[in-house]
Amino acid sequence: MQSRVLPDETLEDSRPVEASRQVASVSAALTILSCFHGDEDLSLAEIHRRTGITKSRILRLAGTLERHGFLWTEPDRRSYRLGPSLLRLGHGLERRFHDIAEVLAPLLRKLARDSGDTALYSVMRARGRVCVASQEPDHAVRFTVPTGSVRPLHAGASGRVLLAFGPDEVLREFLCVASLPALTERTPTDPARLAREIAETRRLGFAVSQGEAQRDSFAVAVPVTDDDGTLLGALSIAGPVSRYSPQRSGGLVAMLLGAAPAVARSLRFLPACPRADAGHGRPATTIAGAMARPTSHL
Repeated sequence: MQSRVLPDETLEDSRPVEASRQVASVSAALTILSCFHGDEDLSLAEIHRRTGITKSRILRLAGTLERHGFLWTEPDRRSYRLGPSLLRLGHGLERRFHDIAEVLAPLLRKLARDSGDTALYSVMRARGRVCVASQEPDHAVRFTVPTGSVRPLHAGASGRVLLAFGPDEVLREFLCVASLPALTERTPTDPARLAREIAETRRLGFAVSQGEAQRDSFAVAVPVTDDDGTLLGALSIAGPVSRYSPQRSGGLVAMLLGAAPAVARSLRFLPACPRADAGHGRPATTIAGAMARPTSHL
């Protein structure tokens, strides 16, 4: 049979369709890697608890990840930690993140000083949220989020802001599943609950969370937009839950809303301004558009 070469425009047309498809095993493997919070050892049971993936499947995927250097198995074979291959892949991102962190450092440092807690800037990437810049306060007890760390979008205030004001197709993926993986006992795992919280975030224009992505922590987050209202990322303040009270939230939200325009202006000077993942080239949602639409139509 004679092979047929597809014209370039046919190949171009097929790319968005192919890009929208997911390979279940790849998605599960990435979910396992994403459940680690920095340089920690996790047992099989803890990985299962955080991801919802069956233990037998975790064992199969962990073996493959270990062979390629993305996971290390501890000598007792009872725990796992992230492997050196991730460090190699991260070098390129580290250079880019360094530019962003350097530009935003003065603004985040002021937020950390004024609030007494950690200031963060995060963006949406590959259905997760990535911390691309952070500044910590001088307190002995403080909340640390390493630059480059990835968390699920459904857990925590920053992720909720990115889902609320980001592309509908990303939010739809989170709302059209039976359940969502838990990072802690307070992580929203029910899509119906998540939909209600997204609607509330759109109504208020900010999000607050306690212990959803990490135990004993809180976060308050607002969207950062460019001049036309398109979402760029999430600006947040996070700290130990012992430092949070409902009475503080209004002041923290005011600080964040006051700083968000300056963050957007600073990002404008970077060669490639990082923004919320628009999904296969489609424009990211404007804040006004997101606040005007309900989640029920998804």
